[in-house]
Amino acid sequence: MLMGRDGRLIGQYFKVHCIEDERALGVVPGDDWNTFKLDFGTIGIMICHDNSFPESARCLTMNGAEMVFWPHVMGGWGDWFMDILLRAPSIHNGIHFIPVCFGYEPEVAWQTGVMLIGRSSIIGPDGLTIADAGRYKGIAFADIDLDHPRIAHMWTRSGEYVFHADVFIDRRPDTYGSLLRPKPPVKPLRGVDIADYKKVVDEIQDFIDGQEA
Repeated sequence: MLMGRDGRLIGQYFKVHCIEDERALGVVPGDDWNTFKLDFGTIGIMICHDNSFPESARCLTMNGAEMVFWPHVMGGWGDWFMDILLRAPSIHNGIHFIPVCFGYEPEVAWQTGVMLIGRSSIIGPDGLTIADAGRYKGIAFADIDLDHPRIAHMWTRSGEYVFHADVFIDRRPDTYGSLLRPKPPVKPLRGVDIADYKKVVDEIQDFIDGQEA
């Protein structure tokens, strides 16, 4: 839920990419990438597993978001994985990205991997971390100038231009039809069954080929 400065409800977002365990408990995924026009700019919200799919931040950007908030408690492979996951939405879309997660207690040792805890932060449109609360409990805050977007040098043409605008200009939605293909009816593959990985890949490809036939 998004609350205003006066404590009133402005709007709400329902997580689109619910994990399997959530769906098993009866959680119903949302179907919309809502954005909200506030008195300082337009924001979007995505939750946890949504950031596993780059389409999430792109859809919010396409719907006008200048800032995307990402509350999460997510599993991962450690610091490198986490750092890239925090920066990528900003870099790809030219937006401010704000990950939000609870931090470790002061007396608990931070551990890499398993869960990506902490690092509530503010990432600029160029991928630079503007503020970071670190691994432990804390608050990250910074002044953000939404009227000063990322300027890219020699990105799609000679000279210096606003990156965010060129993301829209250079898109080729006429070629993105593969993103709309139905989900293949394959079962999850446990790590201990990795020998069957190639078989699953072949099943996915056979399904795709069948859709195109």
